[in-house]
Amino acid sequence: MTTLSPLGWMLAGGMTVARADEPAPPGPLPLPDDPALREEPVLNRIRFVPHARLSFSGFRLQLPTGRPALSARLALVADPIGLGIGELTLRGQAGWTWFALDAEVVVAGAVADGWSRKGLGNAKLNAAVVFGPAAVTNTLGLQVTLPKPEYSGAEMLSFWGTVPAATVRAGGLAIAYTGTTGALAWHLQTGLWYFPIVNGSALSAVDLEAMVAYEAPLAPGWALVTEAEAALGASPFQVRVLARGTPGRGWTADVGLVAPIPSIFTAPSLQVVSQVGRRF
Repeated sequence: MTTLSPLGWMLAGGMTVARADEPAPPGPLPLPDDPALREEPVLNRIRFVPHARLSFSGFRLQLPTGRPALSARLALVADPIGLGIGELTLRGQAGWTWFALDAEVVVAGAVADGWSRKGLGNAKLNAAVVFGPAAVTNTLGLQVTLPKPEYSGAEMLSFWGTVPAATVRAGGLAIAYTGTTGALAWHLQTGLWYFPIVNGSALSAVDLEAMVAYEAPLAPGWALVTEAEAALGASPFQVRVLARGTPGRGWTADVGLVAPIPSIFTAPSLQVVSQVGRRF
């Protein structure tokens, strides 16, 4: 048995301490500071953000993107010959990041001396793909117009308040493209109209329509909306000017006037439009 002297114990301890002070194995090298190697936060990726797309709401030009929304718009026409027309359109929409849907249905009525009509108008369905960068939102899809159903006792509507295709019985299928940068929006569509006529006959026509609208802020909670529409057929041009109030909680309320061209000069009439809507 070997006994270490105090000096031996000190040398042994020193050797032990020397071994403990050896450098640790090298750790993993840091990754290069390359933006391509850094993972982008999920919230900044538009494909993962619900309701991230821009929305727009004019009178007839409405982008079905963003949050779900409901609206009711009313058009009143007073003709100098004594004819009064009312047209109510109920509309709903649901928008996702890459897809959007909206639908609307029309109810209309008219009165004159010793004459009146009322009933359902046509229904419209839109299904579109949503695309574009964060600053510009675009939709491209199909727009289907379903003619109002025929049933016993139904009254034929041969008048219109906003456009003929809203109330005069017609069906249609069109390719529709709509876009917005937020304050400015535009819409183009082309397709075919189908107008059922009595005795089983029908009339077909080309559907071609263009719209542009702009919302200009006036003061906190107030804006001016201008909208122009051009289409083939009756009432080829319309200009709409509306004052918009936004009281909050997603509510909007519009009221304004319509100038149909050229009938505003050839057969003047007073056309007042209004709209109430809410986004959820």
